[in-house]
Amino acid sequence: KGIMTRAVRELTKFAFDELRLHRIEIALRPENQASKRVAEKAGYVFEGMRPRYLHIDGGWRDHIVFVKENTKI
Repeated sequence: KGIMTRAVRELTKFAFDELRLHRIEIALRPENQASKRVAEKAGYVFEGMRPRYLHIDGGWRDHIVFVKENTKI
């Protein structure tokens, strides 16, 4: 239905326009295809892999990172 993509877009707009953040990163597990698609549809760009990024469920897990930069500042 596009609800999460819209939420990410709106949050990004607020963070850039109101909070004047320079950059936002989305880190997610490589196997999470739904979240990967949301990041891509919201205009985030794949930056790379972060090996052993977070400790989850008893072990260190790899994550992939998508980024978007504020071009207005």
